[in-house]
Amino acid sequence: MPETNHNNQIKKTLTFGRLFDFYGPLLTERQQEIVRAYYYQDLSLAEIADNLEISRQAVYDHLSRAKGQLIDYEEKLELVSRYQEVQEETGKMLDRLKDTTPLTDKDRQELKESIELIKSCL
Repeated sequence: MPETNHNNQIKKTLTFGRLFDFYGPLLTERQQEIVRAYYYQDLSLAEIADNLEISRQAVYDHLSRAKGQLIDYEEKLELVSRYQEVQEETGKMLDRLKDTTPLTDKDRQELKESIELIKSCL
C-alpha cells in the first residue's frame, strides 16, 4: 500500500509540474519563486521560509494559493488537457504510419479523425 501512495504523490507532483509549465507565468513572482524552490529545488517549507525571511505559514499559503490558481486556470482554459490529447493522437498517428502494412480505408478514416481532433485542439 505505501508504494501506491508514493506513486500517487509522484503523479500529483508531475501533474502540478505540468500545470506550472503551462500557467506558471500567470502566478505572482513570489509564488513562482516558492513553487520552484519547493518542487524543483526540493527545499522544505522551513528552508524556503528561512531563505525568503518569511514565516513557514506564509510559504504554505503561497503554495496553496498557487496550486488553487493553477487548477482554476486549467479548468477554465484546458490547455494541458488539450496538449495531452494532441500528444496522444499524434503518437497514434505516428505508430500507424510506422507500420509497414498498407493503409486501409478504415486507417485513412481514423487518421483523418485524428487530424480533425488535433485541429480542434489548436
